[in-house]
Amino acid sequence: MSEAFRAVIAAVREHLPAGVSDAELHAFLAENASRLRGDLQTQAPRPEPVIPPGTPLWDHFHHQGAPGQGERGWRPNLDAEATADGILTTALRYLDEPEVFWMREAAQGVGAGDPDDLPDLLGVPWRWSSSRRREVSLRAIQLAMEVEGRALPMSGAPTPDGLLPHWLAVGLLADQLTAHAPLRLVNIDKTTAAAFIEAHHSMLPCINLRGILYAIGVRVGGRLVAVATAGHPTGRWQRIDPRNILELTRLASDGSTKNAASMLVARLLDLRERSRRGRPDEPALFVTYQVTEAEGAVYRALQDKGLRPVARVPGRKPGGARKAGRLTPCQQRTEQTTSLSDVDKVRWEAR
Repeated sequence: MSEAFRAVIAAVREHLPAGVSDAELHAFLAENASRLRGDLQTQAPRPEPVIPPGTPLWDHFHHQGAPGQGERGWRPNLDAEATADGILTTALRYLDEPEVFWMREAAQGVGAGDPDDLPDLLGVPWRWSSSRRREVSLRAIQLAMEVEGRALPMSGAPTPDGLLPHWLAVGLLADQLTAHAPLRLVNIDKTTAAAFIEAHHSMLPCINLRGILYAIGVRVGGRLVAVATAGHPTGRWQRIDPRNILELTRLASDGSTKNAASMLVARLLDLRERSRRGRPDEPALFVTYQVTEAEGAVYRALQDKGLRPVARVPGRKPGGARKAGRLTPCQQRTEQTTSLSDVDKVRWEAR
């Protein structure tokens, strides 16, 4: 507002009424500067919010939670069972071809020929390394032989006639396709997010999903291994429009996959600018709270993205209506008796 104030003063000086000296103008400004600045601020037009009031936040934001094609962190969706079925079906079709024998030996590194011929013939996806494509193709040939009864069923339960069931061979090959699958960020629905958090968040398994912007997860193949939810804070903020704040409300992992939780927090940090819906002239802020009993390694690992611990926030006992409130069904199931506001925590922020 100082620029507007200076512009007004410059205009007054330029059109100073006759009989008014510079000394009188200075005396007037010294006495009334605060009131003039306040009037200017009150009368200045406020910028329109980015999103009109009444817009369903979930519908507007949720679809952009996981990275789309072309964005950093995007991974293609592998339908493992469909891919495995296609590879196995092709292997069964060409099993009687003499060339397959030579291709198999080349893929094993014990014969002449191109070791990639067999993966190419079976349609093993090109996005994997050559060594992995060869492993998958050899596994497919072995399973096809077990299905046809040309090899002892070593990979699973055979049928009474000693043959490996086709459906089981597809499942076993699909397991291999996803054994080293890259972690993939995905959007998930609210019900799935709440169920995962209830199952895997040790301290705060219950969450109110009303008003959240994002529910994203990490999948390994078809398995969900970590979940995060985020929205605007519900408390009062004096420093910044809370509609420009993206708050990580829950982060839960099943503990089976390294870096899954870090992927989720890093993605939400990247989303803070596009999640703002308040005053466009105010900055965007990411905030989350680490319970002091928790290790906080996920947040410390992301300090290169601007995430910093800024304050220790003491817990406070519930009172009033919150103290007398009824337990939710989730709280009754999990015996959760505390909320995030009840416990001591560290606030982390990134601008």
